[in-house]
Amino acid sequence: MTATDFNGDKKADLLAIDAADDFLYAQPGDGKGKFGKRVKVNEGRWTGMRLLAVTDFTGDGKADILAAHTNGNLYLYPGNGKNGITGSSVVGSGWGGIRLIAAADFNGDKKGDLGAVHTNGNLFFYPGNGKNFASGAVSSTGWTNMRMLSAGDFTGDDKADIYAVHNSGDLYLYAGKGNGTFHTARKTGAGWQNMRLLSEADFNADQKSDLIAIHTNGGIHAYAGNDKGGFDAPIVTPAPAI
Repeated sequence: MTATDFNGDKKADLLAIDAADDFLYAQPGDGKGKFGKRVKVNEGRWTGMRLLAVTDFTGDGKADILAAHTNGNLYLYPGNGKNGITGSSVVGSGWGGIRLIAAADFNGDKKGDLGAVHTNGNLFFYPGNGKNFASGAVSSTGWTNMRMLSAGDFTGDDKADIYAVHNSGDLYLYAGKGNGTFHTARKTGAGWQNMRLLSEADFNADQKSDLIAIHTNGGIHAYAGNDKGGFDAPIVTPAPAI
């Protein structure tokens, strides 16, 4: 699952691959934290895709999708701004050892980058150039027990940060330095062990990064950010969240 304004209405939507049929669906947001009936993004199946991330990688003002396949390739799907995509291309290989990804402009060059957690516990920074990505550089270590992550400007300083959920259920904020590296982690919450998917998105259009999580019970929890690394109580779309 990942989230962004995918249909061009200035409201964050959810994008998720349904394991039952391998299609990618977009679930429109109402701008207040709840999400409506899903629609199919395209007619092709996304079989084998195991990781999704979204941001404007191509620089055309429209959200694009990055997806890592079980074959180790990284695919770019440019968005058309209207709930669809305009094709696909391979923009990386050798991603078989990557288990988590998050997208944002981490170095401030107005181009989408990727942060990726390797099975060895290292966090790698992959700068984007609008077409593909430079070789990864180790940005941080000790991420072995992180099971979810998402990126956005959670602190209001115009630098991309990362939020990560530990296996213990604790929530950690890694404030970005603006160069693809991060400050020491700060624990900001607990009790997230029942969340199974996580993404950043400004779902209420207040220009602040929010968090959206899918609970093990199928409900969608939308947490409005306060630009200080914290969040309001969640707005819940009950299951079935499809």
